[in-house]
Amino acid sequence: MLSNDIADTLAAYLPITLEQKVKILAERTSNTRLPRYLDVILSKKRNRSDSMRKAERTTVRGTRRKIAKGIFLREKMKAIKDELGEGEDDEKMKIRLRKKLEKNPYPDNVKARVKRASSSFRDDARSFPRSFAHQ
Repeated sequence: MLSNDIADTLAAYLPITLEQKVKILAERTSNTRLPRYLDVILSKKRNRSDSMRKAERTTVRGTRRKIAKGIFLREKMKAIKDELGEGEDDEKMKIRLRKKLEKNPYPDNVKARVKRASSSFRDDARSFPRSFAHQ
């Protein structure tokens, strides 16, 4: 009798549909009801795991798309800068900066610092202040 009461109480508290509860309670003995409860619970757990995996795949796809879009946009910006002449190579940048230093009356300490920086100038144009390099 106690096992029947447990089986009936489980039906009330399990997060299953009314239709599933009716089917389980239609079983005559608790020996058949309890395994059906277990089947329902395990199938819900499997469904939850499947939905979690699907959500993870969706998140990973979204992240991959964002990364690919970022790479594409950076390459596009690089191509646009090259077309506009802003993507200069190191030697052209050094020559242009030296001419600018000679032409303008900058203080000696500024000229020395720019010359030092331009001698170790790498491919990274961001190492120079843009305001000075593109005036």
